[in-house]
Formats: sequence, structure tokens, C-alpha cells
Amino acid sequence: MSQFNRGLTATTVGMILFSTGPVLVAGSEVGGLAAAFWRACIGAAAALAIATARGNLPRRTMRLTAVPGIAFGLGIGLFFTAAQLTSVANTALITVLQPLPIMVGG
Repeated sequence: MSQFNRGLTATTVGMILFSTGPVLVAGSEVGGLAAAFWRACIGAAAALAIATARGNLPRRTMRLTAVPGIAFGLGIGLFFTAAQLTSVANTALITVLQPLPIMVGG
């Protein structure tokens, strides 16, 4: 498989998994933060396994990505919580429109 096809396959699988998550969580009895926690743990374990197998896991990279990773995890947790409190369409619309006030105001 060519590098392009591997990238296309990985992107397609990633987008399918990323887009079905909120729909599954919205109908779930598990809280949004718990779902985000387990999603992040599974994703981190997979990424760590791949990076370790490839031998490219510098400590500097881990330090630089820790805070943004935590912020991203909290954002996903809040998104999942919102998806349980309102419709997934409303939650997705609000998420997509978040950059608009920053563009207008700043």
C-alpha cells in the first residue's frame, strides 16, 4: 500500500471514529467526562504503543504536548456532556461556530 493510501485510510477511519463518538455517547448512560476519559485513555495507549514501536518518543515532545492534551481532553468531555443535555446537532453547531466570535472580535 502506498504512503498516500495509508494516509487516506488512516484519515478515513479516524474521521469515522471521531464523528460517531458523540452520537454513541448521547444515547449512553455513561457521563460525558467518563466517556471522554476512557476515549482519551484508549487513544493515548494506542498512540504510545505506535510511538514506542517506532522508537520516536522524545521527552521534550511529551512535555510540550501535555497541557494542550489535557485542554483537548477537557473540551471533549464538555462536548460529550453537552451532547447528553441537548441534541448532537446543537452541540456540533455550537462547536463549529466557536471560532466566529474570535474572528469578529479579534
